[in-house]
Amino acid sequence: AANEHVPEIERFIRVIKERVRAFFTTYPVQNIPNVMKIHLLQHTVQMLNLTAQPNGVSALHSPSAIVLGTALDVNIHCRIEFGSYCQVHDEPTPTNDVHHPRTLDAIALRPL
Repeated sequence: AANEHVPEIERFIRVIKERVRAFFTTYPVQNIPNVMKIHLLQHTVQMLNLTAQPNGVSALHSPSAIVLGTALDVNIHCRIEFGSYCQVHDEPTPTNDVHHPRTLDAIALRPL
């Protein structure tokens, strides 16, 4: 009904805000682009949904495993930390040209 608060949802929103604020305090750059902020919020919610909640619907299965059927895979979801500097391979047409770099500088936003 209108004007009613759900304590569990409010607590989950507070946890998301705490995780995002924790990232901002530890990230070395002060001005973070809006695109990165959006991906940070999506990444935070995804990581929370990939872990089983002890007081949730199931103590064994995560919300993501119940709803979407995807479980946490360390080799996929934890390969690189969010916001890390990385070099990605981008070579649409392979050449032996030494004047063009084979990798691009990038910031990790989401798991592959």
